[in-house]
Amino acid sequence: MRTLFLSVLVALSLSACTPRPWETAPVAKYTGPTVVAPVDYGQGVLYFPAVGTNYAKSLSAYLARHPDVVYVDSVADDSEGPGRTCGYVVKIRPKTETCPRSAPQPPSPQPL
Repeated sequence: MRTLFLSVLVALSLSACTPRPWETAPVAKYTGPTVVAPVDYGQGVLYFPAVGTNYAKSLSAYLARHPDVVYVDSVADDSEGPGRTCGYVVKIRPKTETCPRSAPQPPSPQPL
């Protein structure tokens, strides 16, 4: 009798631990970073609606597809409040433009 009671108790406890089919939701598998296309606002201003690895991969893919441009700067949009970024605004320029800081300087005056 005692063995029967213990076996029923073990069977009930094991059945309580197993998830029921209606309690387990299907989980999507992570497939890696997603590359998103930027929104082009013109004048070399782009908006990438991505953060973290998705932003890095998206910017890298954009620069690989556009070898005629150079990355200048980016800033987080903080559209959801301070520290809550949903994307990045990026400034690019054509490779043919020279940066004002790297423009040739006029020669220094020579002492007499």
